[in-house]
Amino acid sequence: GNPDARRALALAALRRQRPDTALTAAGTALALAPGAAEAVATLGLVELLRGRAELADRLFRRAVAANPGLAEAQANRAALLARTGREAEAAEAAAIAADRKPLLPAPHHLLGTLRVRGGRLEEAAASFARALAGDPGHLDARLNLADTLRRLGRPAEAAAAARDGLALRPAEPGLLANLGAALQAQGRDSAALAAYGRALALAPGLAEVDNNMGLMHHAAGRPVAAAEHLRRAHAARPGDVRIAGNLTAALLDAGADAEAGRIAALTVQANPDSPEALDALAQVFVRLDRLDEAEAALRERLRRSPAGPGPWAQAGALLLRAGARARALPWLRQALRLTPAEAPGRGRVLALLGQALRDLPPALAEESLRTDLAAALEDPGTEKPHLVRAAALVLAGGPAMARLAAGDGNADAVAADLRAGTLDPLALDPLLATLLEAAVVTEPALERALTRLRRALLDAAGDADAAAALAGRWTNLACALAQQCFLNEYAFDEADAETEAADRLGGALARTDVGGGDGRAEALRIAVYACYRPLHRWAGAEHTAVRAAAADWGPAMARLVARQIAEPREEAALAAAMPRLTAIEDRVSLAVRAQYEESPHPRWRHAGLLDEPMPAPRALRALFPHLELEPAGWDAPAILIAGCGTGRESVWTANQFRGARVVAVDLSLASLAYAQRQTRRLGLEGIAYAQADLSRLGGLDRRFDIVQSVGVLHHTADPLGNWRVLAGLVRPGGLMKIGLYSETARRTIVEAHGFIAERGIPATPAGIRRFRQEVLALPEGHALRRLVQSVDFFSVSACRDLVFHVHEHRMTLPQIAGWIAELGLEFVGFQFDEPSTAGLYRRRFPEDPAMTRLDLWDRFEAEHPFAFGGLYQFWVRKP
Repeated sequence: GNPDARRALALAALRRQRPDTALTAAGTALALAPGAAEAVATLGLVELLRGRAELADRLFRRAVAANPGLAEAQANRAALLARTGREAEAAEAAAIAADRKPLLPAPHHLLGTLRVRGGRLEEAAASFARALAGDPGHLDARLNLADTLRRLGRPAEAAAAARDGLALRPAEPGLLANLGAALQAQGRDSAALAAYGRALALAPGLAEVDNNMGLMHHAAGRPVAAAEHLRRAHAARPGDVRIAGNLTAALLDAGADAEAGRIAALTVQANPDSPEALDALAQVFVRLDRLDEAEAALRERLRRSPAGPGPWAQAGALLLRAGARARALPWLRQALRLTPAEAPGRGRVLALLGQALRDLPPALAEESLRTDLAAALEDPGTEKPHLVRAAALVLAGGPAMARLAAGDGNADAVAADLRAGTLDPLALDPLLATLLEAAVVTEPALERALTRLRRALLDAAGDADAAAALAGRWTNLACALAQQCFLNEYAFDEADAETEAADRLGGALARTDVGGGDGRAEALRIAVYACYRPLHRWAGAEHTAVRAAAADWGPAMARLVARQIAEPREEAALAAAMPRLTAIEDRVSLAVRAQYEESPHPRWRHAGLLDEPMPAPRALRALFPHLELEPAGWDAPAILIAGCGTGRESVWTANQFRGARVVAVDLSLASLAYAQRQTRRLGLEGIAYAQADLSRLGGLDRRFDIVQSVGVLHHTADPLGNWRVLAGLVRPGGLMKIGLYSETARRTIVEAHGFIAERGIPATPAGIRRFRQEVLALPEGHALRRLVQSVDFFSVSACRDLVFHVHEHRMTLPQIAGWIAELGLEFVGFQFDEPSTAGLYRRRFPEDPAMTRLDLWDRFEAEHPFAFGGLYQFWVRKP
């Protein structure tokens, strides 16, 4: 009897799964060497694998007591402790084993597994790597390392780990599945599908692999192929609610509505308490336009899992995608109530709420919306134009606003109401003040009321006694109204008598002694003057800035002075120092530059920024799931914005793509200065602004990952030629975002051009005000009344850009398709502001799941002339 030989026999029997033989051999080894720690540890291992955990633990502790350096015993005890749920003790024992024998793989692997459970992924990856250092062929360590690296957002390293394992075990399905997941995370769909396919060929029952392949096919616009894989995954795991939900979604897009409904209903029946199952059922009902049943499923989902704002927001988002804004509204309002003011998800809820409030029916404009509207208007990430109509409807319900908007607008009657205090509720209305400072008013009735109020305030400001009487109540709202007028660049109608009165008021105020008179009345009169003329062009600007800086006029006046004096001065300094990349000599370029020097557009305040930028591949695949990008070169993408205007596109881009290095150029110094000031205000880095003519950018000695030119090429002398210049600046594999006017959608604009020419209306602020009033006076059925539906109609620079532009081209989709082919580019897809457009197209043309056939989009536009909102926005790739 050799005890070591008996121990070896026991271990060999365990590997052959012969526990009784192993027990006999281990017992004999211990009998031959009663005090040998190795023999005790071997018997402990046998008892562990026979399921006798308590006895095994006693044996392991006895072995360690006899030989504290016996790492294998510590490692086996650690495994036992982890199996029985004593994870803290297991981690301690594994750490001791790993310290005593660093190349022993088992304790390192166990430590990695425990650290994954605890969310300590970086430490887990290091533990798995140490296990592999001891045994490169350790399959579980290899699988877990690849999976952990992928979860850490390091898919290239995950793929390398899987490939290292495949070099040793080329036919291992788990490693192929891990490789597929890593490649999928990199956006390398073709390679990922190939790896997944090899895994399934070796092990057809891998439900997770079929699920992943189904998701990839679905995202790439291949719902039929997706459904095939997801059916197999569902068959392998019929109780997996997540897979059932994925299958339901794919079946809906594949047109198999009946099967989708059956799967969703059976899943709910089998899992009545599963929120995910009820979500899938709600999606089926939305797709079938059975919205009452969809909302019933969503309510049941909340009854099962009511905690937090997330389910409410998800329900609202689902109904929004179906175009059911009115139904989505109460869900999103409740989500907002449940979301704390500083919570990270509040911005998203407010953005969804803004979409739901778009085109709000008058019947839903209830007084209780005031708080939600004010919160959305104050939030920097919410699109303000969507909120204006809702706010205007709520405001119109108040008796003071109704009185102001009613009647024939007799100036004397409105002035009398103002002085009598009848209109005082408006002066104290926080929603009205917030709206006026936050967004251009785009509702004709509210504009008309505000125009009357402005004139009445001007009348009072010309009378020292009246101004003193009103100052305490009306100064703050007068400041807000002045902010509105500055935002819309004084687009409100202005009678000749008002022009004379405003000029007299400005002259009188400029001569006022800084320290003399009633300060409150002076503040009101300056605010009223700012409702007609920008303060930075006024002779008394320095005087006003000094008084406001003394803080005795309150925060409303301080904000007004900042916007109308400080910001324009900052922009003038920035314009003077702006770098210049090219000369500007082309006749059309010079004319376009002159327009935007006079009328920079748009004068935006809020940009709708993300909480965190995304890696470029992830951000782009969120737009176009079928898009495959090579993983290299996207960590810090170089981006050119050709025609950045006032910078909103530049800011969005820098905020969207993590590590972006943006070069933003434009013809207009006024636009560039506005852009740079706003960029500084938002604290964004990585954007370099410069003046340039895009037609002369071909001489740049650098290439870009992305070139964007939205709403620009159609204002150049040669749109195709200049597109060719920009395409030459894109590296192979890079992308372009282009925006071009639609011939179909701008038919009304063409009619407006004729209307303007026939009447000889000049492209001046006074001419644009006249044009707006003539359009507003047209009967409702007139073709040009459609212009009133555009937010651009309501400010001077935007209206000039809309219908008075010095040079423009309009395109058709067949023409654009020909240009894309001529330039050797690949069409990637359209980008829409309205989320329901893509769904409408998919239902109309299911034969184009990737939505890339421009011939079908041309037919779609013929059926829906305003689907693109007047501007085709799309992405192309350079092969």
